[in-house]
Amino acid sequence: HTADDIARLWDADAFRYYKAEEVPDIFHRFSDATDYWRANEAMHADVRLTFTDVVPLPLDGGWSMATMALRWDIGFSAGAPGPLANKAMGGWNHVVALMTETDAGLRWAGWSETPDAPITYVRRLYEAQAQL
Repeated sequence: HTADDIARLWDADAFRYYKAEEVPDIFHRFSDATDYWRANEAMHADVRLTFTDVVPLPLDGGWSMATMALRWDIGFSAGAPGPLANKAMGGWNHVVALMTETDAGLRWAGWSETPDAPITYVRRLYEAQAQL
C-alpha cells in the first residue's frame, strides 16, 4: 500500500481524475493524487481492498471503464492523526474506473469512489439486524 506501489498501477501520462470519498476535491493532476497517496501511506498500517460486481465497459481506442463494488478495510498506524491512531475502519463504496492499455498492460487513468448516503447505509444496518 505504498504510494510508489499504487502509482505503478497508473498511467501517469493518461491520468484524468482521482476522487476519494474522504476528500472534498477531485484531483486532475497525477502529482496531486500521488501526494494524497503518500500522506495516506504514513497513516496506514494495513489496507485490504476487495472488488466485487465488476462490470467491464469497453470503450474505443485502447480505453475502457468498469464499475464495481469496493469493500475497504484500513488499519491505522500509531502516527495517524487524533482518534484514528491504532484503530481500524471499513466500509463499502461504489467505484467508476477509467483504464488505458499500455505496453505494460492495463493501467488506471481515472478513479472515483462513492459511498451510499448515510441514511441509506444506516437503514441497511438496521435491516441486517432485524430478527423477524
